[in-house]
Amino acid sequence: YRLYYGRLLVLYGISLVRAKHHAGSIETLKEAAAIFEDLKEYKYLPQVYNGVGTCYTELYNDYVKAKEYYEKGISISLKINNQRYAQIIYNNIAEIYREQDEYSKALEYYKQSAEVAKVIQRKYSEMLVELNMALLRTAMEDYYNAISSLNYCNAIISENKDLGDISRYLFEFEAEYYYRVGYFELSKCYAQKSVDMCTTWGIPVSKDSLLFRRLSENRLTGELDYRRDMELCVDIFHDNLFKLGRVACLQLAEIYLEKGRLEDAREFLSLGLK
Repeated sequence: YRLYYGRLLVLYGISLVRAKHHAGSIETLKEAAAIFEDLKEYKYLPQVYNGVGTCYTELYNDYVKAKEYYEKGISISLKINNQRYAQIIYNNIAEIYREQDEYSKALEYYKQSAEVAKVIQRKYSEMLVELNMALLRTAMEDYYNAISSLNYCNAIISENKDLGDISRYLFEFEAEYYYRVGYFELSKCYAQKSVDMCTTWGIPVSKDSLLFRRLSENRLTGELDYRRDMELCVDIFHDNLFKLGRVACLQLAEIYLEKGRLEDAREFLSLGLK
């Protein structure tokens, strides 16, 4: 009975995570973890620990607690040979290090995640990790290897036609990459492709795509709308996308400074530093 109850708690906790009700999901998943630990039913723990770590990241921006649970998940996954969750958690730890600008550590964990994805032949996961590495390398200004990752992803898509909406993530990367290297027209084009794909599939439009479309438009037209741009930044932070929010504020502040709008630029910087 307790095992069945614990599994129900996991289903309920994960549903709360997906619905962004993270506060309740943490307590629910911790209760499930305690049951599995007591019963020595370790096979259920990687998913639970990963869920708790995700909650701490997305709700509280608490990377210390998130890493604590991710490390527990990795430890159990390796002991019971659950490669699927090892791959997922390696990627999640890498994301934390990328958020903290610890790029060498992030790259190390991304590589481990990619290697596991190749071993278990999960092409969708492998491509997502490659795209994450490409974004990381772009931030490191390692454009040669970023393009290599991009080409590798294109090869995966060409060889596998059943990867669903994966192309939208590729479009998101291309939008950010081309913006950072100064090709604003191409950046806007790829951002719009991602937006159009999300709309067609009936799924939420990525804030990354909306941001880089906006940034490219501002660069190309020179026409700035402070209220609209600030609302986008606030929406990004509201979704707990802290790294992206800081990027948005910094990039918009730079654009507004170039136009001589010093007070507006200061407001973006102030938001980004909160």
